[in-house]
Amino acid sequence: PTDTTCYSKKSYVDAEGNKVAEAKTALQTAINGLTTDKEALEEVIGEVEAENYQAADYTANSYAALTKAMTDAKAVVANKDAKQSEINSAKEALENAVNELISISALRASVKTAEDANYNSTDYSEDSWKTYADALTAAKDVIAKADATAEEIETAKT
Repeated sequence: PTDTTCYSKKSYVDAEGNKVAEAKTALQTAINGLTTDKEALEEVIGEVEAENYQAADYTANSYAALTKAMTDAKAVVANKDAKQSEINSAKEALENAVNELISISALRASVKTAEDANYNSTDYSEDSWKTYADALTAAKDVIAKADATAEEIETAKT
């Protein structure tokens, strides 16, 4: 009976050892099969590139944020070991950068129109000319301001 008991314990240990080995193998197979999906990020990168955003049309800071987000997103796509959370974060950052672009193109067009009109100070009252000249200077200052807000841009345009 003692030998049988030992034999039974040994069989039990071997059976448990096999289960552990099987579980370990299954876990390693699952780990090896883990994948990430970069397709959505690649799609957003393609959409942003297709828009062909131009630095001259946006405030310097908002365009710089877009440029950085694009560079970071491309680096994540190129990283074969990128985690899904990194991929998702890069996609969100790029989308946010696009949504947070602050356009100065309308203000720039208004300044160009005013300058192209070749207004002459002698044709207008001193007070009205000063108002015009001050507004034009303020508009140019806003265009040059790297962190101009949408409100500042609209006010300058008006």
